[in-house]
Amino acid sequence: MKHLAMFMVLMLTVSGCSSDEPTERSAPSTSQQAPQSPQFVIDVRSAAEFDTGHIEGAVNIPHDEIGTRIAEVTEDKDQAIVLYCRSGGRAGIALRALQELGYTQVENAGGYRSLKEKLGQ
Repeated sequence: MKHLAMFMVLMLTVSGCSSDEPTERSAPSTSQQAPQSPQFVIDVRSAAEFDTGHIEGAVNIPHDEIGTRIAEVTEDKDQAIVLYCRSGGRAGIALRALQELGYTQVENAGGYRSLKEKLGQ
């Protein structure tokens, strides 16, 4: 559990992982709620890609299923959620889908390999 907490803190410091893809974040919530914990990390690549390697503790929900499956992870629309894929493109699509559903604390962390290197995994 301690490793998971450390991982979550590291994820908060990740500002982006793909030099050719800008980091996207949802607009901060206007409510003055205390930060939620833990943060959920979602790999939006295909199941086959996820099976070849993924960030420790990540959940796999392909980007084209995120809208219908996000409740498997959380129904709290103010929950911190970090998304990643191969390069950041599919994570951006998933981010916009979650924003359209009302999720307020969503971040596109970019690509898997870069994120893995930044986390030392």
